[in-house]
Amino acid sequence: SSLMYGQQALESAEKIKYVRGQINVLGFMSIVTGQRGNLPKSMELGFRSLQLAQEYHMENFKGAALDGIGEAYITLKDYAKAISYMRKYILNEEQGLNDEGMAYAYYDMGVAFAGLNQLDSANFYEEKANETFGKYHRQEPLVYQTLGDIKIKSGNPDEALNYYQKSLHIALKNNESRALAYAYNRIAALYKTANQSDSAIYYAQKGFEESKLINQKKTILEAAILSSDLYEPKENKTSL
Repeated sequence: SSLMYGQQALESAEKIKYVRGQINVLGFMSIVTGQRGNLPKSMELGFRSLQLAQEYHMENFKGAALDGIGEAYITLKDYAKAISYMRKYILNEEQGLNDEGMAYAYYDMGVAFAGLNQLDSANFYEEKANETFGKYHRQEPLVYQTLGDIKIKSGNPDEALNYYQKSLHIALKNNESRALAYAYNRIAALYKTANQSDSAIYYAQKGFEESKLINQKKTILEAAILSSDLYEPKENKTSL
């Protein structure tokens, strides 16, 4: 639905030559397209937005595009480039009053630093994200998932599970399917590592079902791989 309305908004903005509208909608479509798993298209939309912003000297409106490109690089595991774009995003948003944008920028920075195993920096940015979301009384489940990831990398699986469960609770309460899919998959992976296969299979299946509801390709793939890894030993054992 977001992409459908985004395309309509883009066509309307182009028709009346409303450049600021084109810059904004291209940026937000970049974010959503990346979340759907189409990274080449996400990059294309993001860079079109940046080009328009530069061409018409409207750099203040390029935040969404910087965010979309940064998130795409995170998915590609090119964390250094992701950090570069997210830093530009933060500098861009610091000049305005977009607390929500800043909160998500801090969150993405934390994810990227966690990917580089720079855990102190990752934790710093996730805490800043929590603090910023708190300014308007919001809890973001994805932040708690990243804090859980940091605890996994630090060798503290029990603390990680607490964060994952908190993320799951918030996502269920707010009916946030995207965050739910990630949370289910994180918990499934943790139980898989702990050799608790029944619990792992249960959460992987829940992750797959939730991902299918919103056609989120990244978490569909994660859940499918988890399920395959969990079922294969049982099948091999049965065949023997």
